[in-house]
Amino acid sequence: LRRGKSRSPPGDDDDDDDDMICGVCFGHESVEGNRIVICEGCNVGVHQACFAELAEVPAGDWFCPSCRSPVLSSSVCLLCRRATATTMLSVPCKLRQRNVRTEVEGFAHAACIRLTQGRHDLVFDGTPVKCHEPDTRLTCEFCFKEDGVHGKCARCHRPAHVSCAYEGGWVLSDTRMVCPEHSLATTKAAATTPPSPRNGELPRKRRRDD
Repeated sequence: LRRGKSRSPPGDDDDDDDDMICGVCFGHESVEGNRIVICEGCNVGVHQACFAELAEVPAGDWFCPSCRSPVLSSSVCLLCRRATATTMLSVPCKLRQRNVRTEVEGFAHAACIRLTQGRHDLVFDGTPVKCHEPDTRLTCEFCFKEDGVHGKCARCHRPAHVSCAYEGGWVLSDTRMVCPEHSLATTKAAATTPPSPRNGELPRKRRRDD
């Protein structure tokens, strides 16, 4: 058996997947002990730390849950109502629908669960994750649909489905999503903020001939 395909740590000669991101946390770094393991079926990448079954890089080919299940590969995410077979990892989910006490079983993108349910540190282990729809209906910034569960920009609180925001160019991480306007504003603010004095030193006064 050969080892499951993974993105090598920076500096390795076989690091040919520099643009690969994790389909759960959207991180790019692939380091020893927390590599991005790549599905042989759909090419989705997943950090070892984001999915419990990847605690060790698997021997042989690794297939994500979407590729292992014919039902999952053709299903729709319970939270964003988009196809589960995307660049985001999909996991089993139980959704308590709005104003309904019964639960619907299916699958959801792991990123949708983290960013709409506040489960930022959740490590997925293959067991169904319980989620809920909020009582308030929102309208997605991109598809203009109210169905599903929306995330919000961490700065301006504009609502959007996680998958719509991802495809629309929002900056996503494992803890928040930010629209382009505010991600750019944050970058500009950081670039124009003067460095703070080190070790309690006062800023050096400029001489007239500086």
